[in-house]
Amino acid sequence: LQWVGGAVNLDMKSQRLATERFEFLRAEVTAAGLPEQFVFDTAWEGGQLNGVAYHTDEHTRVDIHRGAKLTYEDFTIVSDNAFSVRREGALWSVTPHCWKGFGEICIDASELSETAASMRGRLNDIQIAVANELLPLTFAAETRLSGDWVWQGDSEKWRATTKLATQNLNFVMQGRGFDWLPDVTLAATVEPDTISLKAAAAQPGLNWQASIDTDGWEPDSPVRGALQVEVEAATLPEIHPSLDRFDGAILADASISGTLNAPQVSAAGTWKEGALVWLEPSVELSAIDLQWQADPNGWQIQGNAQSEQGGALSIQGRGDGYGLDANIEGDIASTGLNLQSEQWEVTAVPRAHVIASQGNVSFDGAAHIPKAKITIRTLPSALPKPVPDVRVRGRPDPVAAGAQERLQGTLQISLGDDVRLELLALAVRLRGEVVAQISGTEVVALHGELTVADGSLNASGQSLKVKEGRILFSGDPTLAYVDLIATRDIKDYSPPLEVGLRVSGRTDSLKTTVYSMPAM
Repeated sequence: LQWVGGAVNLDMKSQRLATERFEFLRAEVTAAGLPEQFVFDTAWEGGQLNGVAYHTDEHTRVDIHRGAKLTYEDFTIVSDNAFSVRREGALWSVTPHCWKGFGEICIDASELSETAASMRGRLNDIQIAVANELLPLTFAAETRLSGDWVWQGDSEKWRATTKLATQNLNFVMQGRGFDWLPDVTLAATVEPDTISLKAAAAQPGLNWQASIDTDGWEPDSPVRGALQVEVEAATLPEIHPSLDRFDGAILADASISGTLNAPQVSAAGTWKEGALVWLEPSVELSAIDLQWQADPNGWQIQGNAQSEQGGALSIQGRGDGYGLDANIEGDIASTGLNLQSEQWEVTAVPRAHVIASQGNVSFDGAAHIPKAKITIRTLPSALPKPVPDVRVRGRPDPVAAGAQERLQGTLQISLGDDVRLELLALAVRLRGEVVAQISGTEVVALHGELTVADGSLNASGQSLKVKEGRILFSGDPTLAYVDLIATRDIKDYSPPLEVGLRVSGRTDSLKTTVYSMPAM
């Protein structure tokens, strides 16, 4: 510090510089000039300022040059123009100006005294990116915020309020963006010991509103809140290419409790008067009535619907958690579910009991098929099947068995009186029962017997009537034993002659022989 002829030269460095209200770490200050007017340059751990100060007993003006910088944790803002801090008697004010960083923060008006302060301004184009840390595989949000803010009070008792709106709100779930969601209006009130947040969004067919309040800033501070959602399913954009129709009213209510570091959410919802059409395979459901409940300890769901042919579908399930290690149990049943594709149309009466734990799913089910029509016009080319320890050129290495076998179960299938198969030149009606063992997405074993009730076989331009037939499965679902006799009557003979073909053997080595009765 130098004092020469009334002028002051100051060059100061401090590891810690503190006043009654503020603390500056690693501060550096240089100043030069008269007490009434001097230039200064300051820097500290949280920012830097430089400019010119003018001072009298009644007036003070500090002109801050453009480029002032303030840093808080990972955020840094820089003033985009010069501004002044002024004192008139006991009152202080700041001229309008803006700071830029992750957006723009503007001060439009201010009034400060030794005991209180009042400031208002705008937030423009603030960039926000939020990841869901509790459920990282679900969603993250990206948007920009703009709006007004007001700050009033002193260092101990103050209130900050904001009214904001998002722009271009986009949710991302498992890599897929949902940029059709409506923008959100936000109203927040922040005080030393409380935070209150209200949010709402609306567009045709989608409305939601939420409120959250806390009793402090500490991690163990209590938190409480509520969320209400109303959705008209038909107004939503495409969810999946195979979902051709999605109708009904979806309602959800949630309450929030617990603490800031351990919030607890309980929710309940319904899907009323719903309808769904799924393509390939074709499934059409109507009169959907679904209810669900969830809390920190688990969830449960139940509901019913009508199928296209008038049958009923019911579902119920429950789980004791939300992670991959959660235990899940459920039941599915139907009195007439119609499924369609280009090659088949099946009416099924299925039921299944499903259990999932540690990422593995097991089930035990049955399906009665009173009616079906399966049409196969061409057969795929035969391909060699490599054994697990053989690598085929151009194909990836075999996947570990554990990754393929997370779904395990058995399905007992019984055929009714109207199950028809059209396979090339063969058209038959089948009956019988088989039991399928399923691993992953494949049927690994098949046991049971199907009989041919009636049918026909076109051979060499002749239409033969299937007299009798059966198909036996004893393990390998690709290898079955077939025994089928197809004949036609020749009445010109005396006695009348029945001739035709007999097809028998395993499906990989079928034999065809001429059949006649009586023997020729």
